[in-house]
Amino acid sequence: MKISSILIFAFFLTALSSCSDDPVATGVITVYNEEGIIVVGAKVVLTQEEILGVDQTNIVSTQFTDSKGQTEHILENEAVMNVTSTYVFESDTLYYGESVIALTLGQTVRKNIEILPF
Repeated sequence: MKISSILIFAFFLTALSSCSDDPVATGVITVYNEEGIIVVGAKVVLTQEEILGVDQTNIVSTQFTDSKGQTEHILENEAVMNVTSTYVFESDTLYYGESVIALTLGQTVRKNIEILPF
């Protein structure tokens, strides 16, 4: 009786550990201004336009930077994404920056974006 209980427990433990999440591609974007100061509340948009023959297209991920000036974007597949960031300062000055990020499955890729007056 004890051996069968141990075997059942071991089976469920193994089954649960094999149910881990599939790997994802994560991009962490940090936005800063021309003085090197992080920007809180900047809009960050990752986009990938439709490309013929590519499975993952027409993707848009929009977030606003947190207290660390960062956003975290998680995708199910690898992708090369366009990154744009905008911020309106004192309701009259638009700051803008852009770049590209290549996201890889199972990895966190970090990218810094400098935004400048537009």
